[in-house]
Amino acid sequence: MTEKQITELDTKVKMLYFKLNQTYEIKEKRERQSLERHQSSITSIVSAMDTLKAAVEEKKFTKGERARTR
Repeated sequence: MTEKQITELDTKVKMLYFKLNQTYEIKEKRERQSLERHQSSITSIVSAMDTLKAAVEEKKFTKGERARTR
């Protein structure tokens, strides 16, 4: 993982925690549009994190490293 990728992932994790911490407050307002925007925002962040993860894994495969399984 490059320094740039680490920084990018760290930023996305911070954004995700920030958004997740807002969830209760937004939920309490009971405004459908706010909830939908919030959900979309969280989905977008998670999607970006998944894309970055896939790019990192692809680089590892290119270098000949083995896949990590759970």
